[in-house]
Amino acid sequence: MQIDGHRFAFCLTDVGGGPGALRYINGCTTTAVWGPQLLGWPSLNALFMPAGLQQLEHWHPTARFGLVLSGNGRFKIRDEFVEFGPGSVLILDPGDVHSFHTENSGAVFVAFHPDSTIGPTHQIQNMLDRTVSDTISGSRLLDAV
Repeated sequence: MQIDGHRFAFCLTDVGGGPGALRYINGCTTTAVWGPQLLGWPSLNALFMPAGLQQLEHWHPTARFGLVLSGNGRFKIRDEFVEFGPGSVLILDPGDVHSFHTENSGAVFVAFHPDSTIGPTHQIQNMLDRTVSDTISGSRLLDAV
C-alpha cells in the first residue's frame, strides 16, 4: 500500500476475540494492530464489538475502510441498514454518519485509518527518549550530531 509517497506493508494475523486494550464507544474496545509509525501516518485498529450492541451514530473527518473478521450484525450508514458478516468490506467517506449493531454474537472489525492524531515524532519517540550520552538526553542528541 502506498499513501502520500510512503509505502506500508503489514500482515494481518489473528487479532483474537477481544477485548481490546483500549475502551471505545458503547462498550466496544479497540487494539492497535499496526502503526502509526509517525504522527499523521496511517494505522490499522481492531474493533471488538459486544453482543447486543446498539452503537451511537457517529462520523469521522477522514475516510475509513475495514474488514469484518468475525461475527454478524447490521451496519447503519446514511439512514440505511446493511447486513455484515465475516469478509464484509465497509467503506466510509469523510463525514458519513454510521453505527454498528449486533444481536446474539459480538463481532471483530479491522479498520484502516489514513491518518493519525497520535504517534511518535522525530523528537518524541521511545528509542530516542531512552537514549542518554553523558548528561545529554536523546532528544538533544539529534541537534548535537
